[in-house]
Amino acid sequence: MMAEHPTSPTPMMQKQDEQVAELEARLADMEKQARFYRLIADNTVDWEVLRDSTGRIAYVNEAFTRITGYEREDLVAGRVSEMDVVHPEDWPRVREGIGLSVARKPVEDLEFRIVRTDGQVRHIHLCAMPVYEEGVFMGTRTSARDITDTVTLKEIQAMHARLDHNQRRFRTYIENSPLAIFIADSRGHFTFVNPEACRLLGYDDQELTRIHILSISPPEAAEVNRAHFESLRATKRNMNFQTVLRRKDGSQVSVVIDSIMLSENEHMAYVKDISARLKQEAKLRRYADDLRRLSRDKDRFMQIMAHDLRSPFNSMLGFSDLLRRNFRAYGPEKNQQLLDNIHEMASRTYALLNELLMWSQAQQGKLAFEPQRLLFSDLCVQVIQSMSADYAAKHQQISYFETEGLHVMVDTNMLKAVLRNLLSNAIKFTPKGGKIDVFLEKVLEKAQVSVADSGVGIPPEDQAKLWDMSQQHSRRGTEGEKGTGLGLLICKEFVERHGGQIWVESQVDAGSEFKFTLPLAPARA
Repeated sequence: MMAEHPTSPTPMMQKQDEQVAELEARLADMEKQARFYRLIADNTVDWEVLRDSTGRIAYVNEAFTRITGYEREDLVAGRVSEMDVVHPEDWPRVREGIGLSVARKPVEDLEFRIVRTDGQVRHIHLCAMPVYEEGVFMGTRTSARDITDTVTLKEIQAMHARLDHNQRRFRTYIENSPLAIFIADSRGHFTFVNPEACRLLGYDDQELTRIHILSISPPEAAEVNRAHFESLRATKRNMNFQTVLRRKDGSQVSVVIDSIMLSENEHMAYVKDISARLKQEAKLRRYADDLRRLSRDKDRFMQIMAHDLRSPFNSMLGFSDLLRRNFRAYGPEKNQQLLDNIHEMASRTYALLNELLMWSQAQQGKLAFEPQRLLFSDLCVQVIQSMSADYAAKHQQISYFETEGLHVMVDTNMLKAVLRNLLSNAIKFTPKGGKIDVFLEKVLEKAQVSVADSGVGIPPEDQAKLWDMSQQHSRRGTEGEKGTGLGLLICKEFVERHGGQIWVESQVDAGSEFKFTLPLAPARA
């Protein structure tokens, strides 16, 4: 039996072996490179997703698990989808981005949120690019980075920017507020005041922040303000109240305060100066009072016109009618009596009309006021003499006394009207044979005039009515003389026009004494 000898490799077989060895070496090198690139991909901070040309996920790196908490193998195997990872509110935008990448279009700067397996929400920035090799579309590479810390920093920076903006805006409002703003601690010490608060009270901010809240309360408002402060501190409730504060110079200002609690230990007060408003309200009240007074005066004026003028005219018409019808039958003596009656009625009516005219002109400010220097005794004696027939008819005596001769600065016509009305009243309410005294003296650098009578006097309840146009106060004299009640109103108007005062001191059945003051004339140079 012949022995078998091994067959020698042919050149072709050798070449094939060399090619196999070369391919194995290249494959080993490629596997080495693949492991190297996989290692790099698995250790990068971004998660990487590779899709093939059909859109199927072929590779997911380890960063996906670190960022999302899901296993990358589950995403590759389809046990987990992108929809499971992405925040539900952001999924529509992400789904649209995936669709673009599958359609071989790049996706840049897509930001969205994911929900980790532990429930934590993270912010993601994603880019996706199509991959080509020699012009052939191979798939899509997607890179996504966790930018939560960056977003949080930006949010913090944005929040700080907003806070800074709001703080500047708030400070601008505080510093330019038309309201005074105070902030005080629980002990009542100011910790902050705005410029309007300083202007309102006359302090600078350093001075105000060194004083207690109750130190700006005047004595009359201290207890009320203290009670408000204690109530605010105890109840922690907002308060609104009106009060008075004291400025640095000691003057006072009326304010409305709205106080609110800022915290357990701080409260803030908005303070509005209402001094001008209160003055305006007071002025409006005075206007309203004046209008009511004028309305009452008008009614009283019309009443006088209707009643007191009608009566004398009726009398004059009656007497004149008798005289016209019976002139020949009555004879000279009777006719003279009727003429005297008509003359007396006409004189009284004229006096009444003159008083109404003077009062009306004075009310409207149309009565001329022309003060001049004169010796009071000369004018007073002149008025007394002009009324001699009136007091002589009642057998009365009028005397004038003075402590010294005084010159006064007065309007002659107005002073005559005052003396004439006061003397007329004294004559009217003094019985026959009575006495009337006019006395002049110097009191507190003014001339004081007294017209005293021994008449019937005035009850206390009627004395205040003498100066009020709205009060009907007209009495008959001791001989039945009539009056309008306007005389004393005219006296008051004219005396006050001179800057003086007028008043009465009277007792029933003991007479009355009317007193008034006048300005003294300056001494001649």
